[in-house]
Amino acid sequence: MLRPAAGAVPPFFALVEPLERLELAPAVKAHPQVLELQRLAGGIVCWINDVLSYEKERKLGDVHNLAIVYEVHRGLPPGAALSQAVKLSNAEVDGFLARAAALPSFGEADDDVLARYIGVLGSMIRITRDWTLGSARYAESDDLARLAG
Repeated sequence: MLRPAAGAVPPFFALVEPLERLELAPAVKAHPQVLELQRLAGGIVCWINDVLSYEKERKLGDVHNLAIVYEVHRGLPPGAALSQAVKLSNAEVDGFLARAAALPSFGEADDDVLARYIGVLGSMIRITRDWTLGSARYAESDDLARLAG
């Protein structure tokens, strides 16, 4: 639940509206389905990072990683822990896509702004994946190519 805060997600999400020059109406911003999309996107960004940085963080003894939490608290061997983290990440992506497709209409103008906003959240997810895969910071991981496929 607290992982997105540890991953600095809330400050990044707070910048979406001013940087993209869009403003969600208060009723749209507070809608439970919109809040759930934000929660899912924040988690996905962190889970992608955790999966792709798993080997490096495991070697360094960094415990702020979902797969490592699965190892320690669920007693899973490394491969199974990583597999569970991948499954959670994939399930969250599926949930994000399904919820985005099932949003109610708030009226044409608000729907257009919300569509842009949801598009930015999706882009942030994709950018996290692409940056992590291309970053020298995680290049030592033997599993990056396998996980990217």
